[in-house]
Amino acid sequence: MSVSFFEMADKERIYSFVGNDGMNVHVAIERLHYWVQQNQEDLERKHQLYYTPLTPQIAVKFIKAGLVNQERCRTLSDHDMRHPIIYGKEKKGPIAKVDMFLLDGRHRYVRAVHLGWKSIKAYVLRPAQWHPFLITGIPTITQRQLDGIPVKSGPR
Repeated sequence: MSVSFFEMADKERIYSFVGNDGMNVHVAIERLHYWVQQNQEDLERKHQLYYTPLTPQIAVKFIKAGLVNQERCRTLSDHDMRHPIIYGKEKKGPIAKVDMFLLDGRHRYVRAVHLGWKSIKAYVLRPAQWHPFLITGIPTITQRQLDGIPVKSGPR
């Protein structure tokens, strides 16, 4: 199962990643976020809730790379900050930092660093949990093209 780009709403948010090898990953992130909210108890029962350490260097990297909108980070509410960030494992098996995509939560990550937090809650989803939200029908893009797309974020 996947999501067809042509069946998505016009302003529906997408997480996009372009690997060094040109691999494209596009995820219907609002749909995934909603699914996570609906399945919180199950995810926690299956021990998929973790605390990920926060580092200012990574927050600065997100800002310098244009991966977050600084105004959005500043205006996140307490309610927004209660949502764990969401990682998607690329392959089955044990958790490894190099085997995951940060699918949702860069703005919360940066805000939490600004607030002085040492860690933030994070769900780590198995491939079978987040792959149904992969988007098909998007033409392959380059990293340069992705860099030219402005970051859009806002309240859910």
